[in-house]
Amino acid sequence: MNNQLYKLTLWAALIAALIIPLGSAWAQDQPQDSEVVMNIGEMVVTDNNARWDLPGSVDVIGTDVIDDYNAEKALDLLRLVPGVTIMNYNFGGVPNGFTMRGWYLPHGKGALATVDGIPFNNYIENGDGSIDINQIIVDDIEQVVAVKGPIDKRYGNWARAGSIHFTTRKRGDFLKAKISGGDCNTYKGYASYGGELLEGKFNQIYSGEYYHTDGYRDNSAYTRKNAYGKWFYRPGESSELGLVLHTFDSQWGSPGYISKAVWEYDPKADNTKNDGGHKTFNEAQVHYNWDITADLPLEVKAWISHDDYSRFWTVPIGAQAQQEYHYEQTIMGTLANLGYEMDLGAAGAAHLDFGGELRHYKTIDERYNTTYRTRTGMVHDDEYEFENLGFYAKANYNPIECLRLFGGLRYDTFNGTLEQKMDDVTRDLHDYNIWTWSAGAIYTFLENYRLYANYGTTFQLPVADAAYNEDAPDASMLRSWEVGFMANPWTWLSLRYAYFQSTNEDEITQLPTGYYAYEGETFRQGHEIELRLTPFERFEFFTALTLQDATYEAGTNKDKDIRFIPDYIFTAGVKYTFPTETSINVWYRKVGDWYVTPANDYSAEGFDVVDLRISQKLWNNWKLAFDVNNLFDEQYSEFVLPLANTTYYAGNDGTRFLVTLSYEY
Repeated sequence: MNNQLYKLTLWAALIAALIIPLGSAWAQDQPQDSEVVMNIGEMVVTDNNARWDLPGSVDVIGTDVIDDYNAEKALDLLRLVPGVTIMNYNFGGVPNGFTMRGWYLPHGKGALATVDGIPFNNYIENGDGSIDINQIIVDDIEQVVAVKGPIDKRYGNWARAGSIHFTTRKRGDFLKAKISGGDCNTYKGYASYGGELLEGKFNQIYSGEYYHTDGYRDNSAYTRKNAYGKWFYRPGESSELGLVLHTFDSQWGSPGYISKAVWEYDPKADNTKNDGGHKTFNEAQVHYNWDITADLPLEVKAWISHDDYSRFWTVPIGAQAQQEYHYEQTIMGTLANLGYEMDLGAAGAAHLDFGGELRHYKTIDERYNTTYRTRTGMVHDDEYEFENLGFYAKANYNPIECLRLFGGLRYDTFNGTLEQKMDDVTRDLHDYNIWTWSAGAIYTFLENYRLYANYGTTFQLPVADAAYNEDAPDASMLRSWEVGFMANPWTWLSLRYAYFQSTNEDEITQLPTGYYAYEGETFRQGHEIELRLTPFERFEFFTALTLQDATYEAGTNKDKDIRFIPDYIFTAGVKYTFPTETSINVWYRKVGDWYVTPANDYSAEGFDVVDLRISQKLWNNWKLAFDVNNLFDEQYSEFVLPLANTTYYAGNDGTRFLVTLSYEY
């Protein structure tokens, strides 16, 4: 551990040592439940909370924290998750990457994402398994759940780093509205109405959003329009049928990547004046829940979505020719889960889950040479049909009151075809049939102290057209394990520590050229410490430190650090509300250095950023908020691209201001 990390660890320990005795004056002993979930803010209680009963590190970002955080896009909320840092490409509506558990996830591929239980990963679009949640309305989100590591066997493909789950508002009598304005010609309007009818048997929700900013850098304007309709009908206490419709449209410009010299001299500079893109997205979802008996709940979901998406990108070297990456994708899917609660009397209690899912993707993948966004010639024309069928069984069992055992088993099979139209070639997907499993335990002692451990396997398929080659390689298998400790000695204090480790048989990485390489075996490990304090009613404090190490264990880059993985990630947040209902929120993030190439010949500097919010409750359910992002005007870049033996910077915003007037009833 370097000197800076040592100081950070001491600083976090010192704060805990000072605040814990102070809080004890207000504390009341109260038993806690046996879960090891860490809540950051208020957790929304739903019928499905049992799904987060897992023997591993699970973080929940609550609705109050989301409301108090100035997130432009839904993915920005992951900056609040311990051990996660965003890789911001500064490319408008293109999904950003992020890191989690020692994995770099370009465009999010490598972590599974759901929105209200519907999987949200794409196939081929921005890469195999990318997560594009730019189109979710941030103000509709009630909570974000991050499950770290492949311990939840409800999910298979694309879940090697873990899973991220977004829950949006689906019930209630309410009216919410917001209007925001700030520098860089930024403004947003949002409204959402919910109504309960027929004595609670029927509810409806309508939400709409319009957002625009000219952006901090030149040519970084971004505009989106969003609308949801949600209808749920409950003919009786044991069943519910729901329909969700969603439409989205966005356009954006992109300043592109600039050299380090240009970035240091003028961080607002752009590389081109006409890069950017546009996307439309439409979806329909059907939800059905039926408690067959009190101990036998059934959950079924079905969905269809379609998007039309183009991004225009100029490589910032050589002739700097622009290309258009154009995708059209239709996704159809269905999933079902049957739960079963078992009371075994003197032998304890158990909960079983049996389920499966079917996802079908049809993706048109085209590429064009362009000039000022005008097509001058096609260079790539592929069409993919890809299907994933998976089944799972998972269980937890309490043989005695203080011990909970977990197990999960999953089977995935894949089918698909690739039609390369320019070459008039059609190929079938290689035969992939994969079993994975997980197991773990939570042991509770001294009432409010818990030890937990898990071990699991998962996989990584060959990427894109490599999986359709006649000599396609087998899937790469991953092994992951974790041990941890959680303490809730008082209601006002939660502390969690975890050590994690994973090994990948044959790492698949994407090169800057767009091609892929097999790096051989890789190894990841890390320590994660989280502390949450709420010593009295108007004060909240949270801090987390993740130390991580990720290395190549074979091949030409043996013993080198895996690219884009920072040495450490440190976050801290504090909120205090005065008796006058004036609230002050401060969030601090510090990220260590990282390498940007597998050979470790180029690196990027870490950074630290402070965000501030001051809000005041007004009359009749109104609130006024003032946000300052990057309070101290740190010049930093969350993403650095290696090209042609040098580095190019995406650049992050300097100090940004936003004023928001909101109403809630």
